[in-house]
Amino acid sequence: MSERNSDNDVEDVIALVGFMGDVGPDGNRRIFADENRQCYMDIPDALIRAEELPGDELGRKRVYVRREQWAAEPAFNDDALDALDATVNGAGVSTWAFLPDNRIVAAQMLGLLAEDEWRRYEEAGA
Repeated sequence: MSERNSDNDVEDVIALVGFMGDVGPDGNRRIFADENRQCYMDIPDALIRAEELPGDELGRKRVYVRREQWAAEPAFNDDALDALDATVNGAGVSTWAFLPDNRIVAAQMLGLLAEDEWRRYEEAGA
């Protein structure tokens, strides 16, 4: 998705939809997928521009995040899968599907990705 910024330049952004939290001491802002604020993702506040979501009675916002600086980051470090495997009780279970490859996949799993973003992501062959 592209968006014109205030200087009329086009930025490559990803649109998320959710409930905005406050900026934490680490400079990240939490965006929640649900009203109960249980499913969330932290995003560096400097990478965000948010606007009201027209017609949304719940108070969610459309949040634009700069793709290049945010989405390319892996969602988890290399040791995460081993750590998750070590927490399985009893007989083993495949855990790789619980860990998204990147932040775009994580946003989709959490229900934060705006409607057309997943289709664009898949069409790009990511």
